[in-house]
Amino acid sequence: VTDTWTQKSNFAGSARRNAACFVVNNIAYVMCGQNASGFTNDMYAYDPATNSWSIKANFPGTARRSLAAFNANGKGFAGTGDDGTFKNDFYSYLPSTNTWTAISAFGGTPRYGTCAFTLNGKGYVGCGYDYSLNYRNDFWRYDPVAGTWSQVQGFGGIPRSNAVAFSFANFAYVGTGYNNGPLADVWKYDPIATGIE
Repeated sequence: VTDTWTQKSNFAGSARRNAACFVVNNIAYVMCGQNASGFTNDMYAYDPATNSWSIKANFPGTARRSLAAFNANGKGFAGTGDDGTFKNDFYSYLPSTNTWTAISAFGGTPRYGTCAFTLNGKGYVGCGYDYSLNYRNDFWRYDPVAGTWSQVQGFGGIPRSNAVAFSFANFAYVGTGYNNGPLADVWKYDPIATGIE
């Protein structure tokens, strides 16, 4: 409305990079990443109504950076990433009980620097950099009701890690990232047409 930025309460954990975030019921959850001492697995919740942070249950996997996270069906989901080796384990978080549960492993190869978005009640995770030292463009959809992963149409641009992704009005958008240099292209995903244009 005003095209202005306002500083809010600082993150309650240690300063870090390559953290992950999901939002459930208007509360943001920020977890993991790499601080001055190494990889982390802690998680904090931010309530914009009170501009305050609170500590929550630690991410149950190994401490790591550059993981993917999304929300679906009132839960948060997080996995993949780098703890010194590349990972494909995945977990769900239920805010009402502040508990994590292991779910089926990510359908693709272990990797870090993936991106994720939520569309029509399902989570999508893709791209990244894998243990074969390859940039990836494959995408996988998680159905929280069935508890299964299925491969969908691959990303339309060149393979990459560390892209950004978001969904809006029944479409998803993926862009920027890195493949032997920074990237600036952005692509739209149409789940009905099962393709990327």
